[in-house]
Amino acid sequence: MRNNFSPISLGEKIKQIRNRKCITQGYLAKAMGANTMTISRIERGAKEVSHNELSAIKKCLEIENAPLLEHELNVFRNRIWIWNDLLTTRRDTEAKAIQKELLPILDLHYEYDLVTLYYMVEVRVLLQEKNYPQAEARLNALDVDNASVEIQHLYHLNKGNLYDSYGDSKKALRHYLKTLNLVSEDIKPNADVYFHIGLAYLKLGKIFYAINYLEAAKKEFNGDRTDAFAHKTGNWLARCYIVLGAYHKAKELLDLSLAKAENCNDEYVTGSLLISLGILYEKMNDYEKSLDFYDKALTYTACDNDLHLTALVNKASLLANMNEYDSCHEVIKQGRNLAKDSNAFTILFDMVSHNMTLYESKSLHYIENVAIPFLTAGEGTYKFLALTECVLLETYYKKRRSKTKALAIAAIARDIYEGLFLEDVG
Repeated sequence: MRNNFSPISLGEKIKQIRNRKCITQGYLAKAMGANTMTISRIERGAKEVSHNELSAIKKCLEIENAPLLEHELNVFRNRIWIWNDLLTTRRDTEAKAIQKELLPILDLHYEYDLVTLYYMVEVRVLLQEKNYPQAEARLNALDVDNASVEIQHLYHLNKGNLYDSYGDSKKALRHYLKTLNLVSEDIKPNADVYFHIGLAYLKLGKIFYAINYLEAAKKEFNGDRTDAFAHKTGNWLARCYIVLGAYHKAKELLDLSLAKAENCNDEYVTGSLLISLGILYEKMNDYEKSLDFYDKALTYTACDNDLHLTALVNKASLLANMNEYDSCHEVIKQGRNLAKDSNAFTILFDMVSHNMTLYESKSLHYIENVAIPFLTAGEGTYKFLALTECVLLETYYKKRRSKTKALAIAAIARDIYEGLFLEDVG
């Protein structure tokens, strides 16, 4: 539906823009050195518009760069999709430049499909800037029921990203899946959509679904793309394989993705990949290598506070496992200072601290009544952590011969496990 342009004539377009700007035919005629009758005939379609006349009219209406003719509309529509692709590959400077060039579209209120397409891509900008209220307001204001397949595709993708930003992975997943139903000659399921679906399933703890879609995304990339999405796909796919214990497969993915991410100078993705390598080697009981990767990650994650805090939490937990308690407390202190405005990270740092003193009743109470309920109420990635804490507590209670307590914790772990692997996401 790329050529679904407004059927109205050039003269009618001029008339609508003139009326919208409250400019009279007389004023327009005088400004371009013509008479009112000439303007009237142009608007009625009774007179062909010469190139010089059209240039004069556009100058008077202050729409010199606006696309009025069909070939101009084609150019602008293609430019919108170039803008969209630049946003996907995070080429922000080029994206901002092309957005500025496309602004004249907004003068063409009658070109609903084109203007809506512009707004859909603009929502992507708002989402990347974390301006969620404005992005939501823009989406809610747009009527897409009778819009082109392309617009509906972007609408559901944006809606999915919005709900993902709000932490509602179930709603995000429903919108992402709707994009797969919008198959047409111009719109096909692509790597980015598969990636979003896979990540949503991972956040819901549905590992096998996540792997299916992330593998599909990886296949679609075909090694040709070197942008953030390609590296993120390798990273999250590796996280899935780590959960399943497929460490060799995870290492291959992480090593390949890290090499490419470092070449692209993408600090966020590089930092995230280094954290994943730290997790991998920790699972493989190679604590020295794991610590080295967490330390490297901290040098790359200053660009993102949450990612930096994630690296600190992982490093603190590892130091606790290594019985390096003094170093662990130093990292926890640093993390708590950075996590002042984050209840989630504050709980995670407190949890690591209490894990070191399970023999104290207050620590047992915190893990059982604060940390595990908090993690269980979260999304899939937190639920996996809740399972780890349950194993820790159950093992402790068994050693203390507290059979009732151990069985109670085992029941909590079973409920979490069933929710992750058996429960339907709806």
